[in-house]
Amino acid sequence: MLKEKTALVTGSTRGLGEATAKALAAEGCDVMLNGFGEADEIERLRASIETTHGVRARHNGADLADADALDGLVAATEAELGPVDILVNNAVIRYFHSIESFDRKDWQHAIAVNLTAPFFLIQNVLGGMRARGWGRIVNISSVLGLAARGGRVDYVTCKTGLLGLMRTTAAEIKSEANVTCCDLSGVGLYAHH
Repeated sequence: MLKEKTALVTGSTRGLGEATAKALAAEGCDVMLNGFGEADEIERLRASIETTHGVRARHNGADLADADALDGLVAATEAELGPVDILVNNAVIRYFHSIESFDRKDWQHAIAVNLTAPFFLIQNVLGGMRARGWGRIVNISSVLGLAARGGRVDYVTCKTGLLGLMRTTAAEIKSEANVTCCDLSGVGLYAHH
């Protein structure tokens, strides 16, 4: 079902995003990796995915806090691998401050990477998914999207926002038989269509 699909996975140069990219590649997806790290380590990961799974894998280091870079990330994926069939919004930046001590630049950065980037990426790929009659959008939230913890205001706010973004996206595509949006969080899978 996923063979020859194209997946864009943010924050995929390590951790959960890397595991997600590898799992999609194992199912036959070409994968656009996105994230920061040492260039040689990223290249080893990219080459390993291609060799192990017989798919195409590319890397784009777009800064998700930069709206123009988000447009470029989607454009590069389409140019190098084809239209985005699967979007996984996984990347996250975390700060640990109380509300009173939270630097406003850090707040803007967290909102840009954790919430605005997923919105802009969905905005960029949803029309193509509708036109092709197939697409999967996955937002990676957290149990803290449903709860709260002191010193984590940016993370809690963004993960709560991702749940709202997922629900609204699902509501807008409910008439599309094969275009779906879901959330994977610490409390399980929430699928909305």
